[in-house]
Amino acid sequence: PKGLILHGIVDANNKLTALVSFNLSSGSIKVGDTGGVNTDLLPDGWSVDSIILAKTKVNLKYKNKTIGLELYSQN
Repeated sequence: PKGLILHGIVDANNKLTALVSFNLSSGSIKVGDTGGVNTDLLPDGWSVDSIILAKTKVNLKYKNKTIGLELYSQN
């Protein structure tokens, strides 16, 4: 989704959390979070399907479509 940026993934106590910014907000999201329901860090209707630490990737779901949001380093 436009305006959503993945900044990193944190693994604490065997729970994965993605650090993101969306529009003017920044914070953390976890599997099951849904925009417009329990977070303002995702567009309405989008949800976190999975977080993959090894690939620094967050899979987001919207309706019946899943897309991957990956972390890219800027060198």
